[in-house]
Amino acid sequence: MATATSTPTSRAAAIHRHAYWWASSAGCTPTATASKCKARGVDPTVYIHDVMLRLAEGEDQKTLTLREWQARHGAAVADRRSYVLQQLVGKLRA
Repeated sequence: MATATSTPTSRAAAIHRHAYWWASSAGCTPTATASKCKARGVDPTVYIHDVMLRLAEGEDQKTLTLREWQARHGAAVADRRSYVLQQLVGKLRA
């Protein structure tokens, strides 16, 4: 028997609540996060998306501050994003 927490909608809501809690406890607002990201040369949408995915996977939130994320995951995320975009462009040209 499926429980309420096993449905995709409730899982997405739980992830959203956790991400919201993480952001509010860190003193983040969308404007502050965007300006901090831009000051560090990070695309805010890429950062927020990756952080939400990592929170959903259960990663420790202390490693997901902008500074820690950039040091630990920034290069790998940028490399993966570049690779995927190159693959898309290659398929569009074919």
